[in-house]
Amino acid sequence: MVPSRFYLITVISIFLALGIGIFIGGTMGQQWINQTEKNIAESIMEKYETQLSINQELQNQIGSLQLLNQKTTPIFQHKKMMWVSSEDVNKDMLAFAIQSEGGEWIESPVNEAPDLVMVSEGQSDFMSNQMNRWHSFNEQAHPIIVQVSPNALPFDEPQEIVNFMLFIKKIMEEDSNAAIGVYNYPSLE
Repeated sequence: MVPSRFYLITVISIFLALGIGIFIGGTMGQQWINQTEKNIAESIMEKYETQLSINQELQNQIGSLQLLNQKTTPIFQHKKMMWVSSEDVNKDMLAFAIQSEGGEWIESPVNEAPDLVMVSEGQSDFMSNQMNRWHSFNEQAHPIIVQVSPNALPFDEPQEIVNFMLFIKKIMEEDSNAAIGVYNYPSLE
C-alpha cells in the first residue's frame, strides 16, 4: 500500500500546479484583454476621426449653400458653365454649389458653347481653339469668359465660393445688356 504522505504530496502538487496555471493564465489573459481593448479603442477612434472629417466637409457644403442661397437669384438656372484648367484644382465644392443653384457643370470640351467658361491661367491657346470650334458650329456662340487667378484657387471655403458665385452673378446680370467680354477674377477690370 502507498503511504498517505504520497497522497498528501500528490494533492498538494496538483493544487500547486493548478494555482500556478491560474496565476500564469490570469497574467497572460490580462495582457491579451488589454491588447484587444487597445486595438478596439484605436479602431473606434479611426472611424470617429473619419466621420468627423466627413462631417466637416458636409458642414462646409451646407454653409456654402446657405450663404449662396441667401445672396443669389435664379440667374444660374439652366446655365451651362465650363471649367478649363491645366492644374489639378479641387473644384468639387464649386461644382456642387453651381449644380445646387440649377446650373450645369461641364469639365470637358463640348461642341455646344456653354453660357460661361471659367479658365485658369495658361489656357489661352486651348480657349482660342475651342472658341473657333464653337463658332464653326454656331456663329452666335459667345460665352462669357472668366479668367480665374491662381491666387483665388482652390475654392474650398464656403465664403470663397460665395464670393466667386456673386462675381459670376454680377457678370451674368451685366452681360445680358453688355457686349461680350473676358473678365478676370478676383479683380473686375
